[in-house]
Amino acid sequence: MESVAQQIEKLRFLRRLDVSETLFADVSPHVLVRYRERAATESPSHFRAQAVPVRLTLLAAFCVTRMAELTDALVTHLIDMVHHINVRAERRVEKKFVAAFRKVNHRAFVIIRL
Repeated sequence: MESVAQQIEKLRFLRRLDVSETLFADVSPHVLVRYRERAATESPSHFRAQAVPVRLTLLAAFCVTRMAELTDALVTHLIDMVHHINVRAERRVEKKFVAAFRKVNHRAFVIIRL
């Protein structure tokens, strides 16, 4: 749960930057990934040396793709949690069913024995 809280906090931070997720709607996902990789791997000194439009484009691409990654990770985690809850519930129901069956089966055995 702690990692989920950390991911939620990261996502909230990025959303506070108010970068529109539709900003790169007409840009190829491949190009967007390349922008993100460039922004993530470029040294701070080289990053600062970029022209302002290039720097802002790279930062926006990084933020948009990172928000999508965090959202996907949270959805995956939610699906895993629901699956885990479902498995536990199935086990609980199976145990109750088996216990009820044994109880009925035991009574039937006692009646036949008499």
